[in-house]
Amino acid sequence: MLVAHNVSCGLVLTGTDVGKEFLGLSEEEKKDPEKQRAALLSVLGVVSSPYLLQFNPPVLTLAQNQNGSFTASIKSPIPSEWSANSESILQASMDYINCPSQSSENSTSVMFSGSNSYASQMLFTTFFSSGNCVIEFRTLSTSSDINLPEGFLIGVLPVIVTPTAVVVGP
Repeated sequence: MLVAHNVSCGLVLTGTDVGKEFLGLSEEEKKDPEKQRAALLSVLGVVSSPYLLQFNPPVLTLAQNQNGSFTASIKSPIPSEWSANSESILQASMDYINCPSQSSENSTSVMFSGSNSYASQMLFTTFFSSGNCVIEFRTLSTSSDINLPEGFLIGVLPVIVTPTAVVVGP
């Protein structure tokens, strides 16, 4: 069965090998309806994200045991009451939800500051086995002018960890 979803970033074909490749599924995952559904929902959720943070890439795909990087940034325009104050801060926790085993050196929080114009932050992560998960970003602390409640969900980054290819000798 071919299902076409017209989303703002283009056409996503699900139910086809091309569509499943686009979603980052391995050969084994292509046969698992649960993995297919999770990958599709991740892509559709990113396209219409209502959150304060945005990510580049919007879906983090990396091989197991490989260091992956992404940037987190506050969506523009930044509210004027924040941008006028160089002392403003927004710190967010990074909660790894249903993720495969991971490095203890993975980033656990990120901070944005008015003193550096809320510049994008480069973050790094490594996973030791394959699988799909999300990283949720929730407010940890803010200055009084930002005033977001602690634990408020401000971003979700879908993660796809692919197995490392095993090379067998001749």
